[in-house]
Amino acid sequence: LSLLTVLAIATSVALATGLEMATRSVQAELLRTADSLAGSSQLEISAGGVGLPESLLEQIEAIDGVGVASPMLLTTFRVPLPDGTRLGLRVLGVNLLSDREVRGYSLEQSDVEIRDQLRLISQLDSIIVTRELAERLDLELGDPLVVNAPSGPLTTVVRGILKPGGVADAYGSQIAAMDV
Repeated sequence: LSLLTVLAIATSVALATGLEMATRSVQAELLRTADSLAGSSQLEISAGGVGLPESLLEQIEAIDGVGVASPMLLTTFRVPLPDGTRLGLRVLGVNLLSDREVRGYSLEQSDVEIRDQLRLISQLDSIIVTRELAERLDLELGDPLVVNAPSGPLTTVVRGILKPGGVADAYGSQIAAMDV
């Protein structure tokens, strides 16, 4: 009877320890994702799904002490996989020219592999994907990536590949960026 009691207590302690470790791991990942998305920003203005008027950006930039104001939209696209399943891809809509000062990537540094910067910004179908996602989906620069957007199927073109670190680590590297 005492051996059974000792085993029950040991099992309970192991279960409690495992749950605590799992909880801390999930919390750490959530904080890492939030930090990656926020970058160096000190203030976030949000209106939920409604959004904010673009004219507000100019007013925010005019406030003393504001160095850079950069818009960010966040949505989820579904990417059909060859096995018939779908991958949930979080897509950041950002101003790629001003946003590089806020989040952990740059068009001019080695964080992003880009063949043609002008084309990346000028073409509406351009998308930047993480290195991990590109490898998972067997994508290279210039390859099409079909996603299911809220408005229906959308064909994008991979014009940048984001190296690990910063924003690329958010959402388990299942994240991409497009220029707004």
